[in-house]
Amino acid sequence: MSSLLSSSVWLRIHQTRGLYAYLAEHNQTATHFMIGSNIIQYPTEFLKAFGQGDDIAVHTWTHPYMTTLSNEVVVVELGWTVQVIHNSTGGRVPRFWRPPYGDSDMRTHAIAKEVSGLTTVVWNQDTNWSLSDSPPGTTAAKINASMTQWLTGPKSPGLIILEHELSNQSVASFQAAYPMMLSTGWQVTSLAKLMGNGSSYQNSASDEGAVVPVGNILNAVNVTVPLASSSASAIITPTTSAAKQATPAQASASPSRVALSMGPSVGLATAVAAALFGMLCA
Repeated sequence: MSSLLSSSVWLRIHQTRGLYAYLAEHNQTATHFMIGSNIIQYPTEFLKAFGQGDDIAVHTWTHPYMTTLSNEVVVVELGWTVQVIHNSTGGRVPRFWRPPYGDSDMRTHAIAKEVSGLTTVVWNQDTNWSLSDSPPGTTAAKINASMTQWLTGPKSPGLIILEHELSNQSVASFQAAYPMMLSTGWQVTSLAKLMGNGSSYQNSASDEGAVVPVGNILNAVNVTVPLASSSASAIITPTTSAAKQATPAQASASPSRVALSMGPSVGLATAVAAALFGMLCA
């Protein structure tokens, strides 16, 4: 596995930069779900995403199956990633996390919420992106057909479509789908506005606003910041000091709204949230 990863690094960075350029060209921001160890290894790509106004969220430290881990290791996987994001963004503490492989349960949801103040985000449609470069695999035509079906279908209750930026096919598929999101009447918005108070951070009302210092990141769950904007109805309460639910944000969305969220740099996951459009890159 390590040899495969090392031989794929340039391709992934190249694709990541291409996606960032595409988003910037269309004046479109997104939420990036980052693997913590990748932030350390590829700081330039991380700072590029943050510097162009995109939101940063948690995708664990090593990308494990979370339900197989002890309580303590779950805390470490999330906590280390929260810490490196905090240290790299001027003290911001992320609000959202996405479990690798969608592997989560009420225990991991509760740990994420109670210890780190994190809201769990998952998807309800998958393009089978992981098969795009592996025979017999899926094809660009199949991915595009699925995206067309979802984007031209009902706008309620909404979609979160998983599509990683790990191959030329998956990146091209997103670029083909984005104009369709606009032409079919989706309202593109941020994941934070869709599900919370308009900010992807627990201690800042906006990406560029003042940051409430937390000292120890474990104090973030008790921070209260002014609302950045009115938000769409969501299934999870946004205020960190009061949000004690562990239910993942999966299907409750505002009709016709689309939010862009992405995962780790050097392997982003583009996800679409139809009525909520979420671009989950990881």
